[in-house]
Amino acid sequence: HDTIPLPSIEWGDFIQDWCIQKAFAFNAIPAHSSMQGITIGWAPSVIYYLDLMDSPHPLIHHDDVLVAVTKVMQDRGVVKVAFDMKLNYSLLRSCGVTIKGELQDPQVAAWMMDPQDKFDASLDHLATQHLGSRKTVAGFELGHSLPQVPSSARVVHLTLELMAKVIPVLKADQLHVSFSKIEMPLVPLLCHMEERGMCFDMATRAADLALITRRIAWIEAESH
Repeated sequence: HDTIPLPSIEWGDFIQDWCIQKAFAFNAIPAHSSMQGITIGWAPSVIYYLDLMDSPHPLIHHDDVLVAVTKVMQDRGVVKVAFDMKLNYSLLRSCGVTIKGELQDPQVAAWMMDPQDKFDASLDHLATQHLGSRKTVAGFELGHSLPQVPSSARVVHLTLELMAKVIPVLKADQLHVSFSKIEMPLVPLLCHMEERGMCFDMATRAADLALITRRIAWIEAESH
């Protein structure tokens, strides 16, 4: 196990550094029906935890923290990376933050590279498969201490390394365009659909199913 120590940083320096990044990874920590905090990183050795329930400094108002997070998350020029982006997108939505811009998810990328590997899409499995190691990471806390922070920092660290590993493979296999232009843009759409709910007409479904069944039978008969 490799433990990576991370430097301390002041709130102002953190925001300044975060705002100039062209890409970063993040992992949301849930709390009941909302989000407790978020772990953020833009390099394997630059990972921070930001508490969204409590201000990271007595002179910084909680609303200012959320404003800063919203500003970066909605910057369309910044690439956002997360393992299980759909879950992370939904957690941020629960705090009123909608992510915009290009999204990347190594879990989706790994599925595109090997669609048959459906049995284990966990982070540990993909890290072992593509990185050959399981690393532990110590995240620097900008907010209050949480037992989930080291684990969340590890997720961000592995997400960054996995994405760096699979992007060249996606490009070599001519899958990158489908990944970035089709698969990942579907994530916000699916989240909004789940959030709003969908009307499902059972009678229409039955009629469509009967039509599809007859069509399949006709195709099978024509093929023999």
